[in-house]
Amino acid sequence: MNMKPWIKRSLIGFTVLLLIVLLPIAALMVGVKVEIGDSRQLVTKLLSEQLQRDVLINGNIQLELSFRPAITVEDIHIANPSGFGEQSFAQVRKTSAQVQVLPLLRQHLEIEQVLLDGFYLELIRTEQGENNWQFASSAAAPSNTASQPELSKSESNNDFTWQGINYSFEIKEQILISDARISYTDQAAEAVLSWQLEELKLTSLDSETLAMTAKGSMLDERYFLDSTWQLEPLLQGRAGDVQLNMQVADASLGLSGQLAPQKDINSYLELKLDWQNADSIARLLGENLSHIAPIKLATRFDGKPGSYSLSPIS
Repeated sequence: MNMKPWIKRSLIGFTVLLLIVLLPIAALMVGVKVEIGDSRQLVTKLLSEQLQRDVLINGNIQLELSFRPAITVEDIHIANPSGFGEQSFAQVRKTSAQVQVLPLLRQHLEIEQVLLDGFYLELIRTEQGENNWQFASSAAAPSNTASQPELSKSESNNDFTWQGINYSFEIKEQILISDARISYTDQAAEAVLSWQLEELKLTSLDSETLAMTAKGSMLDERYFLDSTWQLEPLLQGRAGDVQLNMQVADASLGLSGQLAPQKDINSYLELKLDWQNADSIARLLGENLSHIAPIKLATRFDGKPGSYSLSPIS
């Protein structure tokens, strides 16, 4: 049976239209990876103009176009302003991020993963009091207060309340920071302080709670941190539990309680500190304070916006 010409043309047109619609959707479902090579100079120029610092990207810049868009950038260098030496102000060995797009339609931020590896920051204050961490602004800051976020109607009375945002939050895999180092040099005081983060990991325990662990060293002392945060309720203006345990040298710090952004609900934090070794107190706080060892205290902080109290220290 011969097909009528107009039916044939309609079928061909419908097929072409279907391909035009479905091919991009299929590509977004599978993911299309794009290497940015020739556009590298444009990216670094834009970043340099925004930061008012020379920015150099020596590594790969890779984009993944999909319903789970991702970006990976390697070997980033941000220069110091003139007068602070030739070393970089900041360096990043590799950073990447991936999020889910479709959940945003129902006001749900779903992070697949965020990775930051090899982050180095060199902070310097000169003998003249100048520093290298203040960035020149490419545009004047707005002077009117209309653009400032509205925290609450009672802000003028120093009665801070957080109204919340109608978004939920979830980390599908992890947010991971590894091999980070921050160094601070005060040339006038001839002092150098360093803080090293070997690893910081954020994961979602459930739909409301984030877990955070971290380890590293500061002032040549090892530290470990383990905490949980009910972040989603806090973001939405509801009360959320927090818990933190930290070990620095031989000092143990514990913090637990509930934070409530609403002005009619009480917030409280219970704090415990156990620090027995006089030598570590001297190393961290100075020889003149070593005599206060051993330290063992517990207290509780209670309050609502505009009214706070501290329980007697035991």
